[in-house]
Amino acid sequence: NYVVSYIPEISIKLNEHSGRLLQISDRLSTSTCDVMGLENRHRHCNRYFRAGKLFMAADDKSSDDRSLLEQMRKSLGEREDVFEDAESESKQLLQGLRDMDRDPNMKLNNKFLDWLASNGVWVKQESAWGRAPHPLVISSSTEDDGESSGRGLLAREGMSEGELMMTIPLDLCLTRAVSQRIFGKSIVPDFTDEYIAIALLLMHEKIKGTESLWKPYIDILPKPEDVYPSFIWTEAELDMLKGSPTYFASISLRNKVEREYALLKERVFDANPTVFPTSKYSSELFFWAFIMLFSRAARLSSKSSGEELALVPYADLMNHNPYSNTYIDAQRSGMPLISRTEEVAVYSDRNYKKFEQVFINYGEKGNADLLLLYGFALDRNPFDSVDISVGLSRDDPLFLSKKAYLDKSGRGMASVRFPLQLSRYPSELVDFLRLLLVEPEDLGMQPLDRVDFNEPISPSLERRVLVTMIGICESYIDQYPTTLAQDEQMIRDRGMFNTLTRQQRMAIRLRASEKRILLQTIKAVQEELLKLPTVVNDISAPVAAAGRSFDTMATKATVGNARSTFDWVDIKGKKPESSSSSTEGTGTTSSKKEDVAALSPSNSIAERRRRRRGFGDK
Repeated sequence: NYVVSYIPEISIKLNEHSGRLLQISDRLSTSTCDVMGLENRHRHCNRYFRAGKLFMAADDKSSDDRSLLEQMRKSLGEREDVFEDAESESKQLLQGLRDMDRDPNMKLNNKFLDWLASNGVWVKQESAWGRAPHPLVISSSTEDDGESSGRGLLAREGMSEGELMMTIPLDLCLTRAVSQRIFGKSIVPDFTDEYIAIALLLMHEKIKGTESLWKPYIDILPKPEDVYPSFIWTEAELDMLKGSPTYFASISLRNKVEREYALLKERVFDANPTVFPTSKYSSELFFWAFIMLFSRAARLSSKSSGEELALVPYADLMNHNPYSNTYIDAQRSGMPLISRTEEVAVYSDRNYKKFEQVFINYGEKGNADLLLLYGFALDRNPFDSVDISVGLSRDDPLFLSKKAYLDKSGRGMASVRFPLQLSRYPSELVDFLRLLLVEPEDLGMQPLDRVDFNEPISPSLERRVLVTMIGICESYIDQYPTTLAQDEQMIRDRGMFNTLTRQQRMAIRLRASEKRILLQTIKAVQEELLKLPTVVNDISAPVAAAGRSFDTMATKATVGNARSTFDWVDIKGKKPESSSSSTEGTGTTSSKKEDVAALSPSNSIAERRRRRRGFGDK
């Protein structure tokens, strides 16, 4: 019973000491013997743990040594020194088990579980009247995607899909309502941002120490360096993200948190110095609180009083998996349709094997969001994306008309971000670029505010839109300090990759995933370009792709003849010093460049329209 109660930690402990056990575990790796009936209970463990079972049994005073030796010989073959080795290792192993009683992480876990039980959370391993044993156990150390992910929850036994894993009373959750109850609405009025209100509450409870109701919960929360989201990286570490939109996002978020602290200090701390001494309510503590909130808070969308942000003790120990369908949300407790009280509930999304890690889904977040807020990036992320920003240029001759159109639609002059994903780009990006790149010749006599930009307007405009998209993607790729091939080479070299710091590994993963998306977008847009119709200029002219030429570059700049996408579309990032990344050249094949070059001033679309209308060569 002593051993079984520590099964999760035994597995972890034995992995940590794998070097010491490696020699004997290799001898026992093919063992199928069932020592003291523990085989079925420990089948989940790796070969080190199977070795450990024999060690424990060999040291059991009630075991028959001769019978045990016979069992081992049957399964392992005739070896004279097997029993002696197992007996020696068993003593060391059991000493390690006794050391677990003094393990600070296990002590904190046990105190936390006792606190949950004392506050109405069912965490007992034994069944009771109408209650099954609690199906989860806390693991002090978990791993996912080859990286450490801190504490996590494992399935104690096999679980079925849809099984209720836990319920947490709302009274144990940290919310803005709790913050208002403790500080009063004079300190935390209703308009206070939820993050600010809960951050203030979290700081307050951490400062209270042993007097805090939530001390056992706060004690198991990670340190900032254990999470280490990119918005608290050093300048040298952030340099590894240059070229990625996450670089600017990290700096922006850090500055925003600093401003929020300065504002809170001015309005609350300085106004109530005896209640909130700044020596305790420091910016470091404020950052810690926000790191906890960004990486652990859940939005309870099913609450009867409306959506609410909350820190949910115990449920927030579950780690993220983008393929999981498990979410944290509120439900009515007790009898359905009768009970008025609510609780937080978590259900399993699939069948789980014994001691398999149980995951939840933080939402459809790409690697940029995960690294920015949670401190990690994934090799395989179906929601990965790259945000590109585009906006209206003031140099556009139709600037006033387009600005009025955007103001009317509620967008205004601000640049708009669009997410590109590996398998698709948003149609809204195409619609928006149609508006930004449309010219008077495309509109004819139709006023701008009567145009439906959700549909193609002309082959010429469609070509400019697609070529501009290629230019934008290439401009983003050019800002990275390394190529995709270089990043992938580092990832493939596992020996070298594992010697890098965690921040370096995460930065490389992020850069590589973003470049794949940008390159795939370029490829997809180039394929769309090939589908556009062609135009015959005249009998002697070659067949050229439909689109505007760059014939009026010397006299008047228009969207169609801009030498760079930056001339007409404000996009995020540094403007290239050379004009070689021109709209007609970026990202297109050499044949596309030749198509554009083949068009002369006298054969431009505008000139052909004038000739058809009888204006000759004016």
